[in-house]
Amino acid sequence: MVNIFEYYKEIFLNSIDKIAVDDVVKNKITVETPKQKKFGDISFNAPLILGSLLKKSPMVLAENFKNLILKKNQDFEKIEIAEPGFINFTFKKEVICKFLTKINNNFGKINNIKKKKNKYRICIC
Repeated sequence: MVNIFEYYKEIFLNSIDKIAVDDVVKNKITVETPKQKKFGDISFNAPLILGSLLKKSPMVLAENFKNLILKKNQDFEKIEIAEPGFINFTFKKEVICKFLTKINNNFGKINNIKKKKNKYRICIC
């Protein structure tokens, strides 16, 4: 099953791949649901995390990242920058439908069964 947050984190990091970041920094970068619906469907915090590391304004980085992401990805109806340096994304309706279809097609499927000492672990993904 696709984790939408990890999926887009990877896409976004690949879009800004000219910036070398180690795993510790990558782990601080998140794609998550914004606290308020008015900020879109998902939010990306890389400009905040990388601003201090690169000694650049998170707002300037956010604008640069937004442009790089737009060049490589067309999944969004709207991309907005919010202080202090978040990038907020609103999905196109067809993208939401695509993800819902993937969920529906995999609903209830058993992908993996493991037996350990007469106990079964079933992973439904």
